[in-house]
Amino acid sequence: MADATDVTSPRQVELQLQEPKVSMEGHKVDTIRSLKFDGKNFLAYKEGLKAALRARKCWKILTGEETKPEKDGTPATKKKRKEWREKVLLLNDILTNTLDDVTRVRLAHLNKPQAKWAALVDDFEKKSFAVALFKRRELLNVEFDPDNESIRDYIHRVEAIRQELTLMQEEVSDKEMITALLTGLGEKYENMVETFDNLDDYSLQQVKIKLTSREERLNQAKAVTEAKARKQGNGQSGVGGSQFGSTQSDEKEISFVKKKRGRGGGGRGQAKRRRAEIDCHNCGKFGHYAYECRAPKKDQQQQGGKQSQGNSQ
Repeated sequence: MADATDVTSPRQVELQLQEPKVSMEGHKVDTIRSLKFDGKNFLAYKEGLKAALRARKCWKILTGEETKPEKDGTPATKKKRKEWREKVLLLNDILTNTLDDVTRVRLAHLNKPQAKWAALVDDFEKKSFAVALFKRRELLNVEFDPDNESIRDYIHRVEAIRQELTLMQEEVSDKEMITALLTGLGEKYENMVETFDNLDDYSLQQVKIKLTSREERLNQAKAVTEAKARKQGNGQSGVGGSQFGSTQSDEKEISFVKKKRGRGGGGRGQAKRRRAEIDCHNCGKFGHYAYECRAPKKDQQQQGGKQSQGNSQ
């Protein structure tokens, strides 16, 4: 027997089924709010609007591919006609609130959203065609600026032009992209460009990888060269510093030795001065002690003198 808590009423089922729809609708509103035509971005605006309206099943109504159902008195047709009117109101709301002020005022006299859209297409897609021609010319004349961009930045710039042309319904083939990329390179890459004998043998991805790899090798070689230059510079500075340091060391050593010798010499000098002041009690001369005296001892001289005097008497 099923637990009572597992029983779900029909009303609860209906609410559960409606919850995702409410969440999805909120998401749809957010995508519409992000759309904004500023008078210059018609192609990008058109692509965003097309995606949003297709999600709401309104795009074909706006473009005129889908028309209002004819009356036949059946409930199904009445329902479809009601849905049609609701979608037309939604389209009018979306167009009015996603246009810039100038364009909105200019189209205010047109009541139907289909008429407003037709006016936008007639006006801005013609301008977009002229812009597309300009972009194609820009793609053909693009040039790599090695002083202000890396090869990756250059590739991204060319890809951005291609993306703009794609939004204008102007397809750019991979071969055209390869031609544009290689033609825009300067003398720095001339030798590498010559290695592409047949462009049909290379994919766009292979060309981009080869270009970026070439740049990485050049950067690595440059880094190695700069490192060697710094090392040599530091070595020369080190040699000079070493010589200067050895000079200082020598001077310090000499100074130390002089001081050492000065102390030793001074000590010996003081000893000499002290010795010079010594009065020998034996000979009466200065410079040595009596026990160091080489002269005959006084006592011996005195005894010898007494003996000679006694003998003479």
